Amino acid sequence: EAQLAALDVVAGTATLSKALVLNSALGISAFRQTGRNLRVQATPAAKTTSTTLTAAEIIAGLITVAQGGAGVSTLTLPLGTDLEIALIAAFPGLANNDSFDFTLVNISAVGAEDAVGAGNTGTTLVGNGDVASNAAATDKSTGTFRVRRTAADTYSIYRL
Repeated sequence: EAQLAALDVVAGTATLSKALVLNSALGISAFRQTGRNLRVQATPAAKTTSTTLTAAEIIAGLITVAQGGAGVSTLTLPLGTDLEIALIAAFPGLANNDSFDFTLVNISAVGAEDAVGAGNTGTTLVGNGDVASNAAATDKSTGTFRVRRTAADTYSIYRL
């Protein structure tokens, strides 16, 4: 069964007025949403060197890179075990095939400063992980990736 309620806050007093609860035991796997979906976006992680991304950074959904030094930066994905710990803390019901997306934006205007994604133990990059610099109007300077849990501590990360 699905239940719908709402939450209103008036003069510091909270009253439940909007909440949607779906009973997964009944096989409800989809619902329709209308209108705009507004979400909170933390300040993007800003990378300036080759580094290993943290689970928290990719879960937050947005990462910028401006390598500097006229060279390529390698952004290594987090360990599958680290991603698992962070996701289970945020989503206790985590299951195989659960997924989320994150976007990498290369803000460097120097042609030689591409960003390159790399897999790690328990995280496999599927597709092209290169995100070109923003040196020319035709450069593809953003990349969106879908992180999909395939087994405990194991994730496939697809370039979309």
